[in-house]
Amino acid sequence: MSLGRKGFEVLGVFLLGVCALYALSGLYSIGPQQRGVLQRFGRIVDAHIPPGIHYHWPWPLESVIRLDTTSVRTLEVRFRSPKGTAERERQGEVLTGDENMVETWLKVNYSVAEAGRYLFAATDVEAVLERLIEAATVQAASRMQVDDMLTDGKGALQRAIREDLSQACNRLALGVHISAVQLQKVDPPFDVMFAFQDVASAREDRHKMIQNAEGERDSKLPEARAQANRLRREAQTDARIARSAAEGEATRFQTALQAFMQSPRLNSDRLWISAMEQCLTQTDKVIIDPTAESQNKENAR
Repeated sequence: MSLGRKGFEVLGVFLLGVCALYALSGLYSIGPQQRGVLQRFGRIVDAHIPPGIHYHWPWPLESVIRLDTTSVRTLEVRFRSPKGTAERERQGEVLTGDENMVETWLKVNYSVAEAGRYLFAATDVEAVLERLIEAATVQAASRMQVDDMLTDGKGALQRAIREDLSQACNRLALGVHISAVQLQKVDPPFDVMFAFQDVASAREDRHKMIQNAEGERDSKLPEARAQANRLRREAQTDARIARSAAEGEATRFQTALQAFMQSPRLNSDRLWISAMEQCLTQTDKVIIDPTAESQNKENAR
């Protein structure tokens, strides 16, 4: 009997230890870069468990899935001609708004925003995301011209793809956040690549010529403005001198007019004598009236 009692005691201690270990198996930790999703019989109970040490009912009652939600993930998608397709490359080029074809290669950076939706919204979120990237790229390219896509319109294309892709992800509740869309390459098909390069070179030459012309204009414009200011100041000075002279002449005329009005006969003779004096001093010939000379002789007798 004593041996049987000891055996029961040992068995009880063993069972108590097993129960304690089973209860302690519910302790778990979430890393600083992780979020936890708590499930009870396969149903999500809490999809936002923060970092730290937590407890849940031991398996199979409850379980926890840990997911990294802070790191940025990258997904690459290429649109190339059929002869160069490979894994994760879409067969065929992208059609632009002016009915041209271009080959594109883009990288999409995303992170997990909601762990619960990311885990259970789809069986393969990345596969769904690839299809959404493809659709967003085709939709955004259809609204742009090929010249803009190949030159200075890449920024606008990236923003359009990111906006369309974010809306599609939110509509499908994938639980991801699209942080950036980077166009690595936008090229025309190989058959017409050289023609597009010639067009791009001509556009660069035009841009360079415009810059040179603007630089020359900027260098000559200050000199022209300075010369215009100098001419304006000279004209204003000449205008003041001419105005002063005209005002002086007008004043002298007014004075002479007033004197003439006071004594018309005297001033008329004076003006006639002054005019004759000016005329006779400018000639070498002297005309003498014979009648006036004979009269002077008779007066002398």
